Parts: sequence; structure tokens; C-alpha cells
Amino acid sequence: MDLFAREQVNVVQKPANVPLVIHKTLQKDFSNLTGDQDMDLRDGQVLQAILVIPPDDNLVNSVSIVQDGIKYLRASEPWTTLQEENKADFELNNPSTGWAVVNFDVFGDGSQALRTKDMDTLQLRLNVNSQASGMVRVVLLGIQAA
Repeated sequence: MDLFAREQVNVVQKPANVPLVIHKTLQKDFSNLTGDQDMDLRDGQVLQAILVIPPDDNLVNSVSIVQDGIKYLRASEPWTTLQEENKADFELNNPSTGWAVVNFDVFGDGSQALRTKDMDTLQLRLNVNSQASGMVRVVLLGIQAA
């Protein structure tokens, strides 16, 4: 599935009447790298969730979201734990494979969405294993401005 920036998603079924928009899509190559690797996410929007799509589930060990270089909004959450959370959050029969969602607003009403406007930096920090194929895709899902 190809997703494009500013594409509106979930139009038919709006969680608590809050339509979601794809604000940004990113790709970064982590091929043959190990340890903590950062991706800049800050875009001044209100973020509902971040979809992370690695080429292989074995590439990512853990996920952190770091604000302004010091504040951890998520701290080293194991990839498999995040996938298990997604199973419960999205009522899946089995844990997700090939992707995971960092969901900031579990109620879907915008009350817990991440407001990034006043942040200096916002990074997705992935702890990765060295693999030949390491291209990671990231999709930022936000709340559409009224």
C-alpha cells in the first residue's frame, strides 16, 4: 500500500469524529548499522500515531520517541512488545508482523495526541541490528486541522 503526505485516511469511520491525515512519510536506510539510530520527526503538527515499517521485524530491537534530545515520550520499548500492544489496541487476531504503530492517542479523540508545534526536536530512535537490507519507512498520522 502506498501512502502519500496529506492524504486523508479513515474518512468513513472517524474515531470520535477526529479525521486523520498523513502528514509526512519518511524513509531512512539503516543497512549495516547497529545500535541507536535517529530519524527527525518534528513537523509542527498534532500527531495521533507513527507507523513504522521495517523490511524485517528482526531489524528493530526497540523504539523510543525523544523530545528535545532529553525527554523520552517512549523509552526503549521492545519491538515485540509494541506489536503486542497493537494487537490489543487494534483488536487484531495475531500480533502484527512487518509493522508497528506508536499510538499517542489510544482513545482516538485527540485528547492525548502529541502536539509538536513548540518542540525544538522530535526523534524516532530505533535500536537496530546490522542487516544488509535496512530501509525503514515511517508514516506520521495526525489530526486534520479544522
